[in-house]
Amino acid sequence: MPGGAEWTAPSKKVFDELNRLDPRRWRDGQAPFVNNFKATPLMVGGVLYLNTPLSIGAALDARTGATLGVYNPKSYEAGTTTMSLRWNQRGVAYWSDGTEERIYWGTGDGYLVAVDAKTGRPVLEFGVNGRVDLMEGLPRAMRGARDYLNALTYSVQSPPLVVGDIVISPASISSLVITKEQIPGWIRGL
Repeated sequence: MPGGAEWTAPSKKVFDELNRLDPRRWRDGQAPFVNNFKATPLMVGGVLYLNTPLSIGAALDARTGATLGVYNPKSYEAGTTTMSLRWNQRGVAYWSDGTEERIYWGTGDGYLVAVDAKTGRPVLEFGVNGRVDLMEGLPRAMRGARDYLNALTYSVQSPPLVVGDIVISPASISSLVITKEQIPGWIRGL
């Protein structure tokens, strides 16, 4: 919508419609778990930054708890996250050069996202429209590939680490593959 806003609806309605459109989208046909919160919030300047089990980033006023901003990369639309513990996100990272401030996190479908810490909007010059495809350049990587339980074979669940101007991103790979070799779980610096 104009100004960057989106239509919203209760997650159950969104998931029911996505499941109707593609009944094989998620492992066992189970919609994402929205109550599997494990992220450790990061506080900067009185604002708590975190990500939800669905890879949705949020900024909260640490004093009042009021939501200051939300960015939804909609990674749950790609399928169930890899690993047996599905729908996990464990936190975000912060970077600043003294002028700009950014929040980074990985997604359940293998992207690294960057948003402006003040506005919550994607940093358009980071990758393509604020996200980097972490599968790009990895041997045997095929976006959308599934393991034998119908989960994605690559995701990012732990927070990245910022060292100077380098963002170091972890990876999660499935060990339940249906092919002989799997994508490497390389840690990458961007």
